[in-house]
Parts: sequence; C-alpha cells; structure tokens
Amino acid sequence: MPLFISPESVWRFLSWPETYFSSLRTHPYWVEPLLISVLTTTLLAYCQHRFAVRCMRLYMWKQMAESMPDGALHALGARLPTITITFSLFGLLLKCGIGAILLTLVADLISGRGGLSQMLALTITLSVVSLLEPLHALILLIVRGIENIHSSSDFEVRMGLRYLVPDARPGFATLLNSINIYQFLTLWFAVVGVSSLCECSRAIAVVIVSIYWALWIAFKIMSAEVCAIGHRRLAMANDGEWEQRKGGY
Repeated sequence: MPLFISPESVWRFLSWPETYFSSLRTHPYWVEPLLISVLTTTLLAYCQHRFAVRCMRLYMWKQMAESMPDGALHALGARLPTITITFSLFGLLLKCGIGAILLTLVADLISGRGGLSQMLALTITLSVVSLLEPLHALILLIVRGIENIHSSSDFEVRMGLRYLVPDARPGFATLLNSINIYQFLTLWFAVVGVSSLCECSRAIAVVIVSIYWALWIAFKIMSAEVCAIGHRRLAMANDGEWEQRKGGY
C-alpha cells in the first residue's frame, strides 16, 4: 500500500491507518516515507535558515566575535544554511533510528513481539506525520517577521504548554514544548501502529508508546541541558577573555 502517492492514499492513511500499519507486518517498506521526510525536512530547514542567520548575527555573533577571526566568522555565517539543513537531517535520522530501537525493545519486553524492521518502518512513517510541528514553527516565524528577530528568544518557537512558562529552564522548556497537539497526533498514530504490528490490544499499545515517549523526552531533556551548559561555558569563556583583553589595553 503506497503512502502519499495521491490525495486518495493520504485520505486512506488518515482515515484507516490500521490497514496501512497492518501491511507493514509482512512488507515493512520505508523508502518512500523516508524520502518524503528527508525532502520536506530539507525544504523546511532551508526556509528557516534566514531566521537562524539573523539570530546568529545578533546573538551568537556578539559572543563569538571576540574569540574568532573575522574571516572565520563570516565563513561560518556563509555555511550556516548547510549547517542548519545537516543538523535537521541528522536529527530526523537519529529520531527514526533511536525511536525504532526503543520501540523494538519496549514492545518485545511488554508484548513479546517487536521486529526492528517493522518498527523502523513505523518510526519513519511517524516522522512524516510529525512534520506538521516544524511546519507550524516555520509559519509562526514567517508571521513574526525576520525584522522582529532581535534575540535568541525571538527565534524560539513555543509550542503547547511552553506558552504558559516563558522563562522555564532548558530541560523543563523542552518538556513543555513537547506537550502539544502535534505530539498527541503522532502518538495516536504510534498507538495504532504498535497495536497493528505487535497484534496487541490498544491498552497494551498505549503502555508501550507511553514508555517509549517518556524515554525519548528524557533523552531530549538531557540533550537540552547539556547544550545549555555548553552555551553558558562558552559565554563565560568569552567574557573572561574579553576582560583579559580590556585589562591589557
């Protein structure tokens, strides 16, 4: 059952996802949804890079200008579109790969059934559904306008419960950002997929997907905290070097 070849196939997938996921049990195809995810992610990252460049010039530029030669700084700015796209694609493949392994382990532990090839096809299919979230983020940035990007907080797009706590720590902010309608939609498709692939009840599928989601969010929170520590240390190092330079004048 090809995915997203025509409007009819899209409607069939959205209306009767059990039929599609059941077919993955015997034919775990994933090439087409992976191509869709890669091409769409590349397009979204390319459209977003102008906002990232402006954010970097206004925010990171100030921190990095004191420690990098002008030539290296401008070279980094010129390569930022490629860097943005590369990181986006790396995040997509990492999510699909780690997600497939986690789902396989949890499903095999709870239901006794879990094939890596089937779960890889499932996570890649879910990556197509989850593209709605970065598309929403890009639309919000476009509506906000590039001329209104004055700091890193202006570049940040808040989702779900993140709107309620604007000054949350990076890890907590990641958790709040992950509680939104797009995540719930993706999780619902994941429940249907796990139920079909593992031939288990919806209740057991909910348990499997909940454990998987909790582990994935924990990984994202840890990554956000590590990045925040790195940014703080970079800022402190640059501040210290700037103080030393002032003292030498």
